[in-house]
Amino acid sequence: MAWGVLQPPGSELGPCKDACQHVDCAATREMAAAPCSVCREPIGYDVRFCYTDAPLQPGQKNTERIAHWVCWVEHCEKQRQP
Repeated sequence: MAWGVLQPPGSELGPCKDACQHVDCAATREMAAAPCSVCREPIGYDVRFCYTDAPLQPGQKNTERIAHWVCWVEHCEKQRQP
């Protein structure tokens, strides 16, 4: 399973520090604000995240399938236990 990290605003690869009209900056901010599909806390910046294996439903946004990497690993481990 692959994971990614959102760089914080104002960093070299992160969104602009101040409000802007950049599409990429808006997408990064939206992902950072999205709730983890396991713990429901925002994904945030500088934290490993991944997309779950849940199929994307009609009308569902990709950000609804996002989870903190550690939350998803723990979730998967619980599913494997007898």
